Formats: sequence, structure tokens, C-alpha cells
Amino acid sequence: MEKDMTNEKQTHLDVLASISIDENKTKWTRIGVAFPLKKRTGYSVRLEFLPVPKDRAYEFILVEPGERKDDGSEE
Repeated sequence: MEKDMTNEKQTHLDVLASISIDENKTKWTRIGVAFPLKKRTGYSVRLEFLPVPKDRAYEFILVEPGERKDDGSEE
């Protein structure tokens, strides 16, 4: 079952960037955190590292803390 990312009890999300190990394997590395905005819908993102651009775009995902994705798939 997919978790609801808009849960009001949630304090933050981890920001993960993908690193290609080879053509069949992707590793996700935590590069920051995202906090829900208090007065409107959305998130404030604080990055500790900048991901390397992939095809001229920065790519990262937001996930609940502790949730890791190392299965070689792309989002």
C-alpha cells in the first residue's frame, strides 16, 4: 500500500538523488530534507549537496525518512 505523503503528522521528507552504478543499477543517496510549508500546500527543500545534472536537468525524489530505493529502477 502506498503511503500518503500529505499526512499532517509528517515532519519532513528525505531528498534523494540517483547515482548510476551501471546501466542496470541505480543507487539513491540522501542529499537533503524537505519540510511541509505551514501556510500553504508545498515543501521547503534544504539541500546539503547538489546532484550532478542528468541530461541538463537536476533529478531527485522526496521520500519518507528511512525509505530507500536501491532496486535499479528509475522514477
